[in-house]
Amino acid sequence: MSEDNSPFIERSRNGWTVEQSISVSTPLDEQALLTVSRNVTPVRAEPTPDSEQLTQAVIGEPLTLFGKGNGWLEIETWDSVRGWVRESAAVEAAASTALSHYPELVHHPEPVEGCAPHKVMITDLIAEARAEPGCDSELVTRLPIGAALMQLSVAVGGNCGALTSPPPFATRFAKVACGQRLWRPPSKGELAWATAEWVQLLLPDDATCWVRSDSVKDLTDGEPTFDGMQAAQMARRFIGTPYLWGGTTPFGIDCSGLSQLVYRLHGVNLPRNSRQQAVCEQLVDIPPIAIQAGDLLFFGPASKTGLDTVNHVGIALGQSEFIHSYGATGVITSSLDSEPFTAMLRVARRVKECGVITKRER
Repeated sequence: MSEDNSPFIERSRNGWTVEQSISVSTPLDEQALLTVSRNVTPVRAEPTPDSEQLTQAVIGEPLTLFGKGNGWLEIETWDSVRGWVRESAAVEAAASTALSHYPELVHHPEPVEGCAPHKVMITDLIAEARAEPGCDSELVTRLPIGAALMQLSVAVGGNCGALTSPPPFATRFAKVACGQRLWRPPSKGELAWATAEWVQLLLPDDATCWVRSDSVKDLTDGEPTFDGMQAAQMARRFIGTPYLWGGTTPFGIDCSGLSQLVYRLHGVNLPRNSRQQAVCEQLVDIPPIAIQAGDLLFFGPASKTGLDTVNHVGIALGQSEFIHSYGATGVITSSLDSEPFTAMLRVARRVKECGVITKRER
């Protein structure tokens, strides 16, 4: 199988240079920080819509700005991919992180005592963001898993602790809709307070939206400890996701995008492409006989040797089964006991020290 027609060949993303495109970019006196304002935006090799997609950046992600021109921004992502995004896809970081000027909450409860604005991460594969707290409200956008945004407020019965009495802003509903539950006082079983389980998020453009409280995770809970079994279970949630060159989300993802995202959701930052991941310092090599759930498996052409020929990566689900984003089939499970994977396995790697986590800036 040649590299040109391999279903999982992955070119090096760090090998791209901007020399051909530098004429459209106006260098800045100093680097500026931006935040992605679209739910998903492609990072292109050149400032044209049909150039190679090197990777994707999701809403809330930081970008470093190096230059601009003709409606495009020359940027670098948090994982050191240098490329171009549309100028309309990002805003100044200061505007998206300040808490002093977010819109007043009109027709909604004030933030619950003890629930100061704080960062949360989307944990649904794709969370529907609504204009108001309710499933029948206008759909604002769809937020991909891993997006980190500021939570401002909770709707009635939000996730700020157990309710032992009717909240002061509780509202009675004629019927309980999607995303709501009944709150019942401990001493009575017949009286029902309808309480909506929604949280309000601040978007990078300073607009707000509401998502179900069970679709986010609080990022103030402390550092996670990597657990291979949990990582494998998370990876299984992506089965059926289409393959997309440079993709990093459930809308479409490539092999290293899947491994990077799953590991990041469990506190470990990996480089962007499979060849970089195969030699990164966060991982250590393990013998094939010791493979277990959550380990990373790296592959290359059977006719070649060496880690410099790695062009594919999967996540172990057990001793032989693994999951990967594989060409036209998308995210599927395969076996190391079957060809072509038996002959193409280069190395298996594992997190160096569980509990010693490399975490990206949020």
